Amino acid sequence: MDESPEILKIEIPDEEETPPATPDDGRAATIKERAAQAGKGAAQAVTGAAAQAAQKGWDSEARKTVTGAVKKGAQKGATAVAAKSADLLHEHLVKAAEEQARQQKANLETRLRETDWKAEGGKAATATLRWASRRVDQLARRLAADNPPADDQENKPPAAS
Repeated sequence: MDESPEILKIEIPDEEETPPATPDDGRAATIKERAAQAGKGAAQAVTGAAAQAAQKGWDSEARKTVTGAVKKGAQKGATAVAAKSADLLHEHLVKAAEEQARQQKANLETRLRETDWKAEGGKAATATLRWASRRVDQLARRLAADNPPADDQENKPPAAS
């Protein structure tokens, strides 16, 4: 016996899909129109019901209570945040001012310790004596111009009366 298997080959022809044929008697168009109208009506009913439910929820006392509580909480929170911010800012500014004052005080103390007061006093005394000398010189010139010196009056001390 000859036992060679036979191969079966099945071919499926490519067919273009065609919509099912509908009778063209006008009934299909009215069914589509009716379905569209029914869909529109259902959509309007759902939309209306949703709008009514939303309005009812908005007008509810629970929403008003919750909204009021949220507003009060937000105001309290904002007030607390503002107060805390002001406290922190004040604290920071006060600390900065205190630190600056400490630094200025330390600088002045260092400057006072490092200043040679003997030299400063000497400079001030020298400047004062020079000023006094110029003023006395000016006064002497003015007096000399008004009263010409008499014979040897210049070298004698004034007479005591």
